[in-house]
Amino acid sequence: MVNNLGRCTSVKPHVLFLSIPQVGLTSATASARDLFAHSDLGKFTKFYSAEVKPLAVVMVKLTPVN
Repeated sequence: MVNNLGRCTSVKPHVLFLSIPQVGLTSATASARDLFAHSDLGKFTKFYSAEVKPLAVVMVKLTPVN
């Protein structure tokens, strides 16, 4: 599952939260990969959060972990 956490249009950075169970994954734990930075972000339980800088975009791929 790929999620675009949104675009920050404010002059200040924002922290956005993504609830893993609410996006339809079969597991409450998921591994995350930053699609723009081409880097693995690790495993997350229940939610993933990211700081979005002004006029920036964050896009992650979530994969269920059993």
